[in-house]
Amino acid sequence: MSRWLPALRMARRDLRRHKVRAVLTCLLVALPVLVATVSALASYNSRWDLEQQARSEMGLADATLEVTPFSAIRPKGAVDQWIRPAAYEERDGERVPVRRDVRDVDVRAVLPVGSVVVPQPEWRPVALATGGTGQAVVVPDSPMVEGELELQAGRLPVEPEEVAVTRPVGEELGLVRDGRPVDDARLELGDGSTVSVVGVVDLGERYTAQATTLVVAEGSVLLEGGPPTVSHLVDLPEEVTRAELRQLVRDAAAAGIALRPRDAVVHPERWGLWSSGQDVDVEPLVTGALVVLVGTLEVVLLVGAAFAVAARRQVRDLGLLSANGGAASDVRRVLLAQGLVLGVGSSVVGVLGGVAAFRALAPWWEPVFGVALWRHEIDWLALPVILVLGSLTSVVAALLPALNISRLTPVAALSGRFPVRAGEARAHRGAFALAGAGLVTLAVGGWATARTFGPGGREISAAPFVAAVGLVLLVAGTAWATPYLVRRAAALGRALPLSGRYAFRDAARHRFRSAAAVVALTVTVAGAVLAGFAFAATARSADGYLPPRALELAFDWGAERMGDPTERLERTVHEVVGPAEVLTSRALVGHRGRSVGLAGPGLGVHTADEATIRSLAGGGADEDALVAAFRDGSVVRFGGRAESRATLVVRTPEGRRRVELPSETGPVAPEARGLLDAVGRVFVSGEVVAGLGAKVGYVTTVARTERPVTQDDLDRLAVHGIEAWSDDPARAQAAQLQYAGLGVAALLCLLVVGVAVGLAAAESRDEVATLSAVGAGPWRRRGFGAVHGLFLGGVGVALGVVVGLPAGVAFSQLDGVPGIDVPWLASAGTVAAVLVSAPLVGWLVTPTRLRLTRRTA
Repeated sequence: MSRWLPALRMARRDLRRHKVRAVLTCLLVALPVLVATVSALASYNSRWDLEQQARSEMGLADATLEVTPFSAIRPKGAVDQWIRPAAYEERDGERVPVRRDVRDVDVRAVLPVGSVVVPQPEWRPVALATGGTGQAVVVPDSPMVEGELELQAGRLPVEPEEVAVTRPVGEELGLVRDGRPVDDARLELGDGSTVSVVGVVDLGERYTAQATTLVVAEGSVLLEGGPPTVSHLVDLPEEVTRAELRQLVRDAAAAGIALRPRDAVVHPERWGLWSSGQDVDVEPLVTGALVVLVGTLEVVLLVGAAFAVAARRQVRDLGLLSANGGAASDVRRVLLAQGLVLGVGSSVVGVLGGVAAFRALAPWWEPVFGVALWRHEIDWLALPVILVLGSLTSVVAALLPALNISRLTPVAALSGRFPVRAGEARAHRGAFALAGAGLVTLAVGGWATARTFGPGGREISAAPFVAAVGLVLLVAGTAWATPYLVRRAAALGRALPLSGRYAFRDAARHRFRSAAAVVALTVTVAGAVLAGFAFAATARSADGYLPPRALELAFDWGAERMGDPTERLERTVHEVVGPAEVLTSRALVGHRGRSVGLAGPGLGVHTADEATIRSLAGGGADEDALVAAFRDGSVVRFGGRAESRATLVVRTPEGRRRVELPSETGPVAPEARGLLDAVGRVFVSGEVVAGLGAKVGYVTTVARTERPVTQDDLDRLAVHGIEAWSDDPARAQAAQLQYAGLGVAALLCLLVVGVAVGLAAAESRDEVATLSAVGAGPWRRRGFGAVHGLFLGGVGVALGVVVGLPAGVAFSQLDGVPGIDVPWLASAGTVAAVLVSAPLVGWLVTPTRLRLTRRTA
């Protein structure tokens, strides 16, 4: 320890002397730590565990209580939510459970003194004048449901004829303006009566039945005539022990009351219950391990490159240490101490910044990033791990530069020379062999990942682990070969003007210094390309049942009282979403509801009107032919092999009946191709349905809109009794996540480009001074800096794409969706950003006024 104290003091002094370099290196360490902290906290708070299961069932209560109609139940059934009576009586020769009126039960009689009991919120359907069905609910004013109700404007209802509405209901019905209830706002109900709207609320996940939730007071007129409240939340005294809790469950069961303790949900094994939280999902673990691996590798290489440049800048100071009796281990210890000091300080800054960023991003996690946070807590176990990992990676990053500098002799160090040992100027076959082995391993791992994570495969973590090993080998081999590749790339500058030739030759002469910056850019570009693949996979996973700009519609049960639903549906969709084309098909069923199918492919048969057939056909001669065949009683089929006859299979009371009809096959319109899974592919007219003896089954209604559907549109349709769903909101979230992630990746690229090129330019000031000494003006010198930055950026981009593309192809198979979406736009944007910013940074950091670089006499 005594040898480390001087090294730590020297490290602190050096960092204070070179503040700009220290800040830049600190940023390289702190940013990945910040990202890791935000990701860890988001993962921790979005994870559904047993504690979250308990919160969803009972909020912050100690137990839930349900009054059953039985005089006694079995205790085990009360805990596992499978109510079974325990007392029976003989009645008319049958053994039946003993029942009682739940209104006569006093729940407080079985609870310990000091217990607090509040009714558990239950929804009561309320018919609205719009045709929709509201859900009236009482949210008690109790700490047990803290955080589940947010009053956004106005006040909570206290009178029987008062309600608070959610924003979609209020805005659609004109009851809320600018986020506040309008004066004398009244909600009209289905029976013609009205209630006063006094507030706008936002409910938590636990109490949100749908957009039409209505918060009411106890004793509200909307609750009249409903069944009695049988479910309650219980807050038990703190002194109740586990043994007393078990006895309480037994006593309550003997009184016909099902008491489910919180401990039974959080610790089911203590109560002999099966735990739903014991299964391990392989894919998130593999993805998390991959993120940690790539992040650690990126930090080591990025910060290692920065330490390599910084170590070469202070080589004369270290030469003084060697000249005064310092051993090679002392030199290494000084550089490692710098890595330790920078790592600890940067990691602390990164963790604190990550916590602050996570808190600041809280309102945008779900609407923008599509991540539902079930709580907002700090994972005190993960933060120290991230802190230690960030510090260790910084020390590891300083290890290789420390080893290289410690091999210099005092004379070489004091003169600032870096002698080239035998063999260093030649290409290392081992580097290319290592990179080739990594590429092959990466390909094998990607193929195995596609086989195991694809449809019908079994998720095996070994497959992506093999790909991860291949990525590590590829990056290591590329970093090892970078000095040779830099020298070979510099030979391309012979045809350039003076500044270009000089910059390329300078990069080749100082190829190890240039290689450090190039490796930093390589890893950054590869990481950005990988991020592009990840966000492209996220966007692809958002493609669901319906194509873009489409929504499937169904009617609320309460909407039947509004008359003809089809006409009102089309009118409401036009009012809420805008111009839309509504397509309706009806599935055909036979005896006992068995579907009528097309023999061979087994496709279901539907009936529709001519307008739907025309919309699916998309115009042209094919449309007229299909409509004419449909009108003449032929089977119309979209897609598949063209056949002149089709056989339909109809289930009758006597068995299967096969009916052969003429058939017409036509192409589907490109804009309607995604609707076939919803409305069907095989159609017959109403006259054919009557001849088949079939019936019309479920109805599918789909609307094609001129703009993407939003969640507000779906909420507004629900107010009118139309249950609609669309994949557009999920696509919008995925797109926002993709743009936000690519924006962060672009900022990180720009930062790394600035740091790497800036540090490399700082070390080349001797060459800039030489240019000035031979008469080169400020603009010539800045041109040299710009071309030098362009050279570093170009080589870094080329190697980054070589590493990032195969890695992205291999790891994109983790989503299990067939096919590969190559993020060409994101990759091209990354390449363009680096190639533009690198020469710009090189131009900016090259000084126009020079100061003394070295005193020789």
